[in-house]
Amino acid sequence: MFESTLARIVQLSGGRGAALVSLDGLTIDAVGDDGRAVAPDDASREYGSVLKQLAGAGDAMEVGVLSEVTLEGEHETTLVRFVSSQYFVALRVPREASTGRARFQLRVAAPNIAREL
Repeated sequence: MFESTLARIVQLSGGRGAALVSLDGLTIDAVGDDGRAVAPDDASREYGSVLKQLAGAGDAMEVGVLSEVTLEGEHETTLVRFVSSQYFVALRVPREASTGRARFQLRVAAPNIAREL
């Protein structure tokens, strides 16, 4: 259902894959770098748990609604964009890719994804 939107984000950002995930850890759709559907992985479930805690911490610190989180690793960066209070898109990009372009693609796609949820 969301595969084409996720594939477009991956293609335009030079990403390695993207997934639409609920805060409960349920992966709605996921695509790889070729734009094809992939099986959800354990990381998606873990992201849901961690992001749920971060959203709660944001409320406690009164910073407002959490909209974006960036996780930088040695080999790749994962950009997370909330599309609603219960769902987010996680986009994996290589370290050498432009995270600015990837963040832009997520920001542009988020309202469309939210409408379709």
